[in-house]
Amino acid sequence: MRIVLVGGGKIGKKLAEMLSKEKNDVILIEKDEKRAEELAEELEALVLHGDATEKKMLKDADMEKCEALVTVTGDDKTNLMVCQIAKSLNVPKVIARINDSSNEEFFEKQGVTSLVNTTTSAIMSFKTALAKDGRQVIGMLGGNQGEIIEAYVNPGSKIIGRSVESLANDKMSVAAMIRKGKLALPKPKAKVREKDSVIVCIPAGSRKRLERLLKD
Repeated sequence: MRIVLVGGGKIGKKLAEMLSKEKNDVILIEKDEKRAEELAEELEALVLHGDATEKKMLKDADMEKCEALVTVTGDDKTNLMVCQIAKSLNVPKVIARINDSSNEEFFEKQGVTSLVNTTTSAIMSFKTALAKDGRQVIGMLGGNQGEIIEAYVNPGSKIIGRSVESLANDKMSVAAMIRKGKLALPKPKAKVREKDSVIVCIPAGSRKRLERLLKD
């Protein structure tokens, strides 16, 4: 895959390294001249010095021939401008880093393919680290409006014997179950068993309710 990557900070550098190792054709654009020179010596990717918010710069990177653009600078305004130009050049896949959740709607209006919210990702990591044994946060929904949690069903848990559809009354949507090491997409009548792992979606603020149901 031919990919244009904008931003040569820590994230950009690591991503360029990974993508290059996977045999992708990577063109990295970095605004700071000294940093661009350093990256050109360290990376296998083609590194260009320039301002990616200028249409000419993206054209110089053969943006129209690329299959994807990923912009990972630390400035949302810069990332948004880059996305606008990429969309005007009909890039099939446009992926952006955002740092402020309140800016999501602006990116969505531009038709950005995917958004990676670094703040939300960091929060998710801390929540996972704080989670009790047998429970971990897998992801967050709508910025921070909900959570996806994998929970182990301990002996004595109040959800043993409950059906998937009945758990919806407790603001829990069961997306999947792992039983004896095998993943299953449960039907509404399927019942939770001891030692299952359930992957549930819950709204923000429902964590305590889930903990009460899991408690033995």
